[in-house]
Amino acid sequence: MTRPSRLLSAFVLSTAALGLAACEFATPDGWIRSPFEGPAYTMDDGLVGDFADDHTFVAATTYLPLLDTPEAQAAFDDKMVAIQELLDAKPEGLVGVSFSQAMVGKHRYRTLTVWESYDAMYAFVMSDAHAAAMASMSDIAEPGEARTVAWEINADQVPPTWDDAVARVGDDQNATAY
Repeated sequence: MTRPSRLLSAFVLSTAALGLAACEFATPDGWIRSPFEGPAYTMDDGLVGDFADDHTFVAATTYLPLLDTPEAQAAFDDKMVAIQELLDAKPEGLVGVSFSQAMVGKHRYRTLTVWESYDAMYAFVMSDAHAAAMASMSDIAEPGEARTVAWEINADQVPPTWDDAVARVGDDQNATAY
């Protein structure tokens, strides 16, 4: 069994800093997941904030299988430190986030985020830290296997389920491979 990466460890620390209740949990299919929480969503209260009943949110998920090398893992961990610092700063428009890591086998990671708008999501994606991480994908990820997809959801769908996210990112018609 592989140990949880700094990705989940950093998330647990950052959610504590945000005043959120971080608790990793294992799934029957062999993944460790952090709870979905963030500036506009808590496990206790659900969606918090001044949103219209008909507000449309943007959900996004990423699947990232790393190359099976210590160098790839180290590079990923380094990039995640900068991204986690960005998330800790509560970027504008972030509703919530959850991370997932495979417990056995290859180093595989998933993210699940919800944003108030596409503009908010793209501002985060194009930030220096995230752009640098994306630029390193060809050096650390299994070629052509990393995928991401975004879709619109209603308030009553926040947070989306991991099952939905996994299905969407696995759909070659909708997901963008990199």
